[in-house]
Amino acid sequence: MTPYLLFKRYILVFSFIIYSLALNTAFGSDIPSSPFSSENQPKNRFDTSANEYFSFPEPSIKTRISRFNKNDQTNHFCIVGYQWTNGNMQVWVHWQEQLEIILWQGGDDEETQVDSMALARKELVLGRDTVKSEDDINGSTYLITEAAWHGIVDDCEKNGEKYTIPPFSPENTE
Repeated sequence: MTPYLLFKRYILVFSFIIYSLALNTAFGSDIPSSPFSSENQPKNRFDTSANEYFSFPEPSIKTRISRFNKNDQTNHFCIVGYQWTNGNMQVWVHWQEQLEIILWQGGDDEETQVDSMALARKELVLGRDTVKSEDDINGSTYLITEAAWHGIVDDCEKNGEKYTIPPFSPENTE
């Protein structure tokens, strides 16, 4: 094989590898597999603060902090959103000080959004709502594995939107 053809072959193989890496990244190959089932994997992340259902993150966070009377301290939050090919979305919020992840439903308007994080129906506290293995879930629809919990938290740290909320008066959630 001539050096020119050999060079073309390497360029073709290299191009294929680069294209494959770009395609996998664009379609969410780095999204944690847990807690999502292999049949129900999100395809990408989305910018939650730019989405109409989640566009008031700081007032939402402050309302949650106030509800739990933790407004006298600095609190750290991270928000990550996942989207499926059918348009379904899921947004997880990690509250570092409480060791919890919150499934944030968002809302159609500002008032609903701001209240929705404080009233979230699914909040998973590490150690309380987590178990060591899939077998330990034992049919529960509420428990997740510690690995799944950490998967969301780690992914949020790498790819999510972070918020540091200093102490504030409970009347000042704006």
